[in-house]
Amino acid sequence: MKKIIFTLALGMLASLVFPQSYHKLIRTNTNWDNYFTTLPEMCYTSANRIFFTNQDTVINGFTYKISKSQTYMQVNPGPFCPPFVIDTAEYFTSEFLREDTVAKKVYIYTPNGGGSDQLFYDFSLLPGDTLKSGYTGAGMTLVLDTIVNVVLNNGETRKEFNFGYFPSSLYYIEGIGGGQGLLQPIVTGIESFGGYFCVKENSVNLWGDQCDYGYVGENEVKTEQVSVFPNPANDLINIIIPANYENSEFSLLNLQGILVFHRSLHSGTNTFSISGIIPGVYFYQIASNQGSRNGKLTIY
Repeated sequence: MKKIIFTLALGMLASLVFPQSYHKLIRTNTNWDNYFTTLPEMCYTSANRIFFTNQDTVINGFTYKISKSQTYMQVNPGPFCPPFVIDTAEYFTSEFLREDTVAKKVYIYTPNGGGSDQLFYDFSLLPGDTLKSGYTGAGMTLVLDTIVNVVLNNGETRKEFNFGYFPSSLYYIEGIGGGQGLLQPIVTGIESFGGYFCVKENSVNLWGDQCDYGYVGENEVKTEQVSVFPNPANDLINIIIPANYENSEFSLLNLQGILVFHRSLHSGTNTFSISGIIPGVYFYQIASNQGSRNGKLTIY
C-alpha cells in the first residue's frame, strides 16, 4: 500500500514539475497558407499567406503582435484555380493577436470589433466546457465536444479541440489554429469554407497536404505597391494608388473602431489634409476592386 501511495505521489510531483508543454500559436518563424471557397472541392475565391512580424502594437494597454499577408495570385485568367504565384507585396492585416501562454488563451482585436479584444482560442478547455466570445462563434456559446490527439506531418502530437457542430471544420489545434484559417472565427453554418494549404515552421511542413498545390513561384509576379506616407504624419498624408485599383476608398478608424476620416481615391497620388484629426494611433483601410489593404497610421 505504501508503495502504491509513493508511486502516485511521484506521478503527481512529476506532473507539477514537468507539465505538458504548451505550443505557442503566435510565432514569427511560421507562415499559414489559407484558402477560402463558397463550396467544398471547388476553385478558391481567395487565398493568402499570413505570417507574424517582430512588430508589436499597444492597444488599450495590451501588447499585440502585428501580422502581414501576401496574396496568392492566379497565373492564367479564369476561376481562382492553380497554378498560383505568391504576390511579393506584403500588407498589414486588420487583426491583432495576443497570447497568454500561462492561461493558454489567445485574444484578437480588430479595429471594427467594438473597441475591445475578444477571446479567440482557448486551449485550456475540457470536454463540456463552453467557449463564448463576441468574435468566434458569432456570439453564440459553443460547447467543446471532444479533445483528440492529432499527429502533425513532422510526427509531433498536438491537441485538437472539436466543437461538434456542422461543418466539421469547427475545431482548432494547439499551435496551428482553426480549421477555417488562422485569423478566421469559428462560424456555424455552411455559407463558406476555409482552411489551410499548409502551415510551415522554419520551412518545415507541419500541417496540411497541399503545400505544393500548384505553386510556380513566389517572385514571378509583383503588383504595384499601395503607399501611405509619411508615417508618422502631421498635416498631410499622401496615398498612392495603382491604376488597376478602381473605386478605391480610404477609411481611418481610431482604436475604438470609430470612423474618423473617409475619402474616395483616384489612381496616382492622393493628398489630404489631416490637421483636424486628434494626434494618436489609427488604423487605415483601403478598399477597392482588388480587395482591401490595412495598416496603422500614427498622427502627431
